[in-house]
Amino acid sequence: MDRATFWELVERSQPGGDARQQVARLKNLLRPLDVRALSSFKRHLYELMAESYRGDVISVFSIIEPGCSTDSLHAFRLWLILQGHAAYSEILAHPEHLGNFDPRTSDFFNEELGSVTDQVYQEVTGQDVLPYDGPTSPPTLAGSMLSEEELKARYPDVWRRFRGS
Repeated sequence: MDRATFWELVERSQPGGDARQQVARLKNLLRPLDVRALSSFKRHLYELMAESYRGDVISVFSIIEPGCSTDSLHAFRLWLILQGHAAYSEILAHPEHLGNFDPRTSDFFNEELGSVTDQVYQEVTGQDVLPYDGPTSPPTLAGSMLSEEELKARYPDVWRRFRGS
């Protein structure tokens, strides 16, 4: 499976509902795939998680959701992938566009996507572990986190919207 097919599956799962419903639709799209395609989907997911673990993206997210734990940042990056290729690419190019999402209506945290391929594999085969040889360790942060002063200066609109003056 190539990256375009990965994104096509994610985007086909999107219409309507919340993130849990989207993951359920994605599972339905993944069930007919063979083991190699499931493993490839998982590899793309892990690679995208690593690519989005960037200091600028995480720093802007910390304006919107201060005090996030490592688990919350992991779930946020999964949520970002569920938004589809265009939104994912836009946020990586312009992290301040995260400010366009309303935390009252956007559930920034979705952990279910992280285990979707293993769940599908187990449901289809009855075996616990999907054969997989891609990245598994937590990624290293690319760039550095910004201080509050740097965030205020670099992303003033996002800062004002979520933190006030």
